[in-house]
Amino acid sequence: MKKLFLFGILALVIVGFGTCGGNDKELSKEKAIVKFVVNGVEYNISVNAISHFYTKRAVGNWDGLPTGLIAPEITLSDKAKIDPPASELQDFNKNGEIVRYTVTAEDGSSRQFIVSVTLGGL
Repeated sequence: MKKLFLFGILALVIVGFGTCGGNDKELSKEKAIVKFVVNGVEYNISVNAISHFYTKRAVGNWDGLPTGLIAPEITLSDKAKIDPPASELQDFNKNGEIVRYTVTAEDGSSRQFIVSVTLGGL
């Protein structure tokens, strides 16, 4: 009887360890830039590109055009990370070049976003 009782407790302990500690949580696959703001101007976000159409208010005066090195305000999907970091200064209007950001989800998958500045008329 004593052996049966000990066997029963041992079985419960083994079953308990088998169900504990398992990581059944699925990692997030979200890898989006939810909001992208430069100099107080919110950019449009499409599947893999971020852009804003800047208009000219007067000769040589572009409304809100980013100049020099700027750290944008970037909001990501939950648990995602971005490279380069949002705190890293970028020149969004350097010789018409684009800035590339890679957003990585919690599950390790990633998506690249291209940031561009478009100049318009008056």
